[in-house]
Amino acid sequence: MRQRVVWSLKEAREQLERLVGVSQDWTRLDSFLIEYLVEPQMRTTVLASSFSASLEMVKEGQLELQQESPFAPLWLKRRPEPRPELQVVETKQ
Repeated sequence: MRQRVVWSLKEAREQLERLVGVSQDWTRLDSFLIEYLVEPQMRTTVLASSFSASLEMVKEGQLELQQESPFAPLWLKRRPEPRPELQVVETKQ
């Protein structure tokens, strides 16, 4: 019986964290994964693991994810860091 090679959720998350950290704009999920989709037998596992990892990262507030319609491409971008609230400090003159 032939062993099936799978891309783990950990591998997918590590690659997404690295790749998303580079881009500020909306980018298709599959364009991030182009390097890993060259082997047809890996396509399903790479997409599934990456999708799961991206949902985890959205839940944690690290990514934004959008899709225009069912079966349309998934778009993602890094969520901007929240800016600290400005505080007004009164000084005595």
